[in-house]
Amino acid sequence: MLYETLSQPIIILSIFGVGLLSGLIFDAGTFVTYFLNKNKVVRQLTYFLQALLSAFLLFYINLIVNYGKFRLYILFIFALSFFLERFTIGKLWTKLLDKCYNTIVRFKGKLKKHGKQDSKQV
Repeated sequence: MLYETLSQPIIILSIFGVGLLSGLIFDAGTFVTYFLNKNKVVRQLTYFLQALLSAFLLFYINLIVNYGKFRLYILFIFALSFFLERFTIGKLWTKLLDKCYNTIVRFKGKLKKHGKQDSKQV
């Protein structure tokens, strides 16, 4: 035989891990766009880079673990783990970002008000 016997649980776990990692990459992109005032150009650029990085990771890990055999179950496991991450950890992460973003915006608003009041008093 040319290749050694493949271990299906290792393949499934590694592809599942790549799906989770890709979801975290998309969460990091959401973090970047939040702090750049949700700019549409930056958002599209980060989406492009995230998709490219996720596809590269899936291809590379599949090449290492499964010798490049690309089957339907690889896509299914990747998509399942990606959506699980986005709808569980991703939702919690987004709620946390919303709270932090709103707190920062309120804090900046208070600083601007105090700065204008101080200039009027002088």
